[in-house]
Amino acid sequence: MVTILHLLKSNLVIAHFSLDQPNLSVGGSLSGTYPTSSQFLSYSQVCESGTYLGLKDREAFIYKHRYENADNELADFREWSDYLSQKCSDPKDTSDDFSNKGEGSRNKALQNEVRKLKNEIEKCKSEKNSEISALLREKNFVWNQFKMMESDYSKQLRKKSDEVEHANERFQALVNRAEELQIINESLRIDFGKMESESVKKSEEILRLLKEIELLKSKFGSASPLLCPCRTDAAASDRKVQNTGTRGRGETLKKESDPSQTSEKMAHRKRSAHKSTGGKAPRKQFNLKGSSSSKRKAAEVITIPDTPKLFTSNFKVPKLKSSSTPRRV
Repeated sequence: MVTILHLLKSNLVIAHFSLDQPNLSVGGSLSGTYPTSSQFLSYSQVCESGTYLGLKDREAFIYKHRYENADNELADFREWSDYLSQKCSDPKDTSDDFSNKGEGSRNKALQNEVRKLKNEIEKCKSEKNSEISALLREKNFVWNQFKMMESDYSKQLRKKSDEVEHANERFQALVNRAEELQIINESLRIDFGKMESESVKKSEEILRLLKEIELLKSKFGSASPLLCPCRTDAAASDRKVQNTGTRGRGETLKKESDPSQTSEKMAHRKRSAHKSTGGKAPRKQFNLKGSSSSKRKAAEVITIPDTPKLFTSNFKVPKLKSSSTPRRV
């Protein structure tokens, strides 16, 4: 019996596995793996429970058929016992050879046999009823277990499907993010190319300007000998201006030697500065040394009538772009 159960179990498992192979292939395509041993074990358990239920149904049907046959046999036996009792109680059917004691003993023996048969029949009925009730209980238990397993597997399947959907959503979000980053990378590449082209243009322009500056330097270097006579006249005029400046300074020093006059002038200057600044401290004014002398030199150089003309009327002064800030004198 056990070997038959194992053979049926193996055949049903193989058949069930072959029928469910497309579903398993779909699940494998989703997860990327073949069905595991736990899944195969669960399928075998389901098939085993199905075979066990089938066998129990078969046994219940056999016992029910036997119970019906026992009822029929009991009815036949009752009819036969009634017939025998009637035959024994009828004085016409009794033979003259047997005495009354023999008939009484026969009747008692038959009654005892009938009683034994009834007891056996009742025992068989009770045993069969108990077996049938046990089989029904086992059937209900197995059915409940099967329902629980089915609900558990459905929950697991639902959970796995939810996880797959969540993983697909995350994968789609990652794909979208990768596309956005790729677009940003392309735009940055375009901007970088533009900046490189602009830097190349700027470098070319700087080289061109450097060449122009070198050309202008070479031109001004060739024109420097012509400026020497003008410089000698300017030096003579500077000497005159310096002499006049020293004389003026001596007079101012004499005027400032009186301490009373100087203190009054300083107080008057402080009041006027306080009023002009609105009570704030006046800012210091730095007088650049040599500015007045340079202005006088320039004025005297310009007003000299005998300066030689070094350039023609068609000469244009070139405009130079100075990169550094002008120095203070």
